[in-house]
Amino acid sequence: MAVYRSWWRLICRGVGLGVLLCVLTLSIAGATADQPKRVLLVYQDEMSLPAERAVDSGIRSVLGNKLEFQFYSEHLDQSLFPDPNFQAAQAAWFRNKYRNRKIDLVIAVGLVPQEFLPNTPTVLCGLDPAGLPHMTLPANSTAVWLSADFEGTLAAAARLQPTARQVVVLNGTSDWDRHIEVAAQKALPPRGTKWNINYWDGMSVDDIRSRLGKLPKDTIVLYVSIERDGAGHSYVPRDLLPALSGASSAPIYGLSDGFIGFGIVGGSVVSFEAHGKQAAEIGQRILHGEKPSEIRPVVSTSSYVFDWRQLHRFGLSESRLPPGSIVRFAVLSPWQLHRRWIVSGVAFILIQTVFIVYLLVLQRRRRRAESLLGYELRFESLVSGLSATFADIPTDRTGIEIEKALEKLREFLDLDRVSLFDSNQDDSHFGLRCTANIAGVPLGLKSFSRDEFPWFVESLRQGKNCVIRSPADLPQDAQKERAFLVKRDYRFLAIVPLRGAGLSVGSLVFISFHDGMWTDQVIQQFQVVSEVFANLLVRTRIEDGLLESQQRFQMMADTAPVMIWMAGTDKLCTFFNKQWLEFTGRNLEQELGNGWSENVHPNDLARCLKTYVSSFDARLPFTMEYRLRRADGDYGWVFDNGVPRFTPAGEFAGYIGSCIDISDRKRAEEGLLDLSGRLINAQEEERARIARELHDDFSQRLALLAIQLGQVSQRLPNSDRALIQSLHIMWEKTTELSADVHKLSHRLHSSKLHHVGLLAAAKSLCEETSRHHELQIEFAHGDLPEEIAPDVALCFFRIIQESLNNIVKHSGAKRAQVNLSTEDSRICLRIVDAGVGFDTGSRKARAGLGLASMRERLRIMGGSISIRSRPMEGTEIQAEAPLPRVAVESNSPSSLGIHGGGTGGI
Repeated sequence: MAVYRSWWRLICRGVGLGVLLCVLTLSIAGATADQPKRVLLVYQDEMSLPAERAVDSGIRSVLGNKLEFQFYSEHLDQSLFPDPNFQAAQAAWFRNKYRNRKIDLVIAVGLVPQEFLPNTPTVLCGLDPAGLPHMTLPANSTAVWLSADFEGTLAAAARLQPTARQVVVLNGTSDWDRHIEVAAQKALPPRGTKWNINYWDGMSVDDIRSRLGKLPKDTIVLYVSIERDGAGHSYVPRDLLPALSGASSAPIYGLSDGFIGFGIVGGSVVSFEAHGKQAAEIGQRILHGEKPSEIRPVVSTSSYVFDWRQLHRFGLSESRLPPGSIVRFAVLSPWQLHRRWIVSGVAFILIQTVFIVYLLVLQRRRRRAESLLGYELRFESLVSGLSATFADIPTDRTGIEIEKALEKLREFLDLDRVSLFDSNQDDSHFGLRCTANIAGVPLGLKSFSRDEFPWFVESLRQGKNCVIRSPADLPQDAQKERAFLVKRDYRFLAIVPLRGAGLSVGSLVFISFHDGMWTDQVIQQFQVVSEVFANLLVRTRIEDGLLESQQRFQMMADTAPVMIWMAGTDKLCTFFNKQWLEFTGRNLEQELGNGWSENVHPNDLARCLKTYVSSFDARLPFTMEYRLRRADGDYGWVFDNGVPRFTPAGEFAGYIGSCIDISDRKRAEEGLLDLSGRLINAQEEERARIARELHDDFSQRLALLAIQLGQVSQRLPNSDRALIQSLHIMWEKTTELSADVHKLSHRLHSSKLHHVGLLAAAKSLCEETSRHHELQIEFAHGDLPEEIAPDVALCFFRIIQESLNNIVKHSGAKRAQVNLSTEDSRICLRIVDAGVGFDTGSRKARAGLGLASMRERLRIMGGSISIRSRPMEGTEIQAEAPLPRVAVESNSPSSLGIHGGGTGGI
């Protein structure tokens, strides 16, 4: 029993010891598994070489961001220390250094000993197999070969230079240089070519540069590598390229994408970074358990890459490049760079042109006084538009916008040329910056100086305008200027100095080759425009470093002859210029945000804010007119023009706007409205008077004549039947004439309108017209107020009357519709017929008095009318006007041309 117990104890102790050993073994294995893999990167040279850095970047882009790998990096510096004994001793030192540290993978870049760490898995890269004495790899290694595509590069060169007969190969004397040269010698010359191959591999860099400058232009120069020249000087191959390319009279081709952009035309180049990535991917497979001997070596691929600048330097056609070639550093055309701005600018010019044409049409229709006001308004709008455009113009678009502005100015002033000249610091020389010419005029001066035109320059320096309407206007001492004007045959020349903020920045030159009226008022306009351009040029100079951007904008805005405002993306105003503040008599703090609205007339505020907010939300330009309180407390009319602002990136930045005072124009328009109202009132009074005369006088006299004829016919004997029949016919004609006079009196002035209102009078008019002219009229109406102001009722009654007369006389329609309704405190009228229609744009339609009378009546009422018609498609007339409250005094018929006396019996 004791023996069994002893055996049992021994068994338990053995089992426990075995479990303990298993636990310790698993712990050690786990600790080993948690340790990162060690990767040693060995480079032929230091990292100052771009190719070494590119390979390193590619390796680390694959392996460097993973915690499971730990990197070690060594450099052999072979280009600086090429001695074989030193390199062997250095390799032995590195082996000793890593003797006690387990390395899982070696990635050798360049001419590194193939067994740098014996028995360690190794990936060789950065070597051209054609440059090696043998292709045998160590047992525990594989490779990513760097195969330079000499044939592809020379094939591309042959396409670009088909007349070439000589190839010059540039190479150095370092081990790497010789390695690549061996590969080149095996590949050159390509089969099927008869080129003369010259290797410049033992020369100094100075000799190479000297000989490159003497080469024929049709020579093909192939740059391989120069880490050390024949004189023993060491170089970075890429950094040497700009000097060689600058000295060469023939294009230089290369084999590395790192050379692109440093002087070579291009070629079939290899990417060292992609090469490094390939080596890292194979190394990753080895670290994950694959054996190097089972991984077949791979070769890096090349691609055609070219430098656009070098192609154009040597006149090489891009169309001759191999298919699929990549062209770098191409210079884009202005259209490709600024397409959106050019399209926007052209659209802006077209809009402005349409607006100017519209103003010119109005100018011909208005009287001379209105024409002058319209001309001044267009000029102020032009100046306002230029000021608003220049206020927020980016620096890179200054030249484009100046050209557009000069063209607008030339067209507006009907000149043959408008030019802008910049001046130097002492104002002795003026150089042309931008110009706008009409087609067919001779070329102008590119510059002028004090030596060429002393009188012009001296006048400009003194701030005086030079206005020459004929050579006789020049003083006696201006002989050079007189000879110049006679030679050029200028009929008018004005040179206006550009001065602002105490600086002289240039001049504006206005030239005409035809006769014209160049009054002092036009010269004053030149001065106003010059201030705008002067402010722009001053701001441009300030943007070069003189003042902050806010100060530049403030100066230009405050000197502009218009009121300017700006708003942010939150609809709150952030800026008002000095003209605005002087107009309102308030300070900037009072106007900021929504403070400006406090000065808007209460009757205009809701409409003004509605236009502002709706345009702001839609990011659309807007124009509006409203009354704004002046500094003296009175209200003045202003014309406000707002446009959205966008950043160069296209992001919405707010609004900018300009205002001009149009109080004088409004007073003139009010005078015209008053005159039109009086004329219409006089017309209605005259119609009422004639209606009374017809009704009270002629109608009664005709009635008396009819009675007398009846009495005479009754007194005659029955035997005289022929005479009785004649008198009866005369009595019928007289009665019919009396009825016609009665109807004419009713058409001239309807008493129903005064007694029963617009709705009943309109309905009666439709029924009467339908009854007498075989025209079916459908009359419909909505809920109209019981009382409508007499002037409004009369206006719409006359429109219905005139429209029905036109339908009867001209349309030939058999059906018509008349609809009266109200909407948003406005009375609306719609008249439609299915007649022959007419061309609303024809001269006959525009010259019609009936349509003109309708428009004028509605314009006085503050309403509007639209007429839509086409030949054979009928006509539709829509009119609307506000419904004012019926005042007690408005019921006076005499004040509105409505008279009830004498026609009450109609």
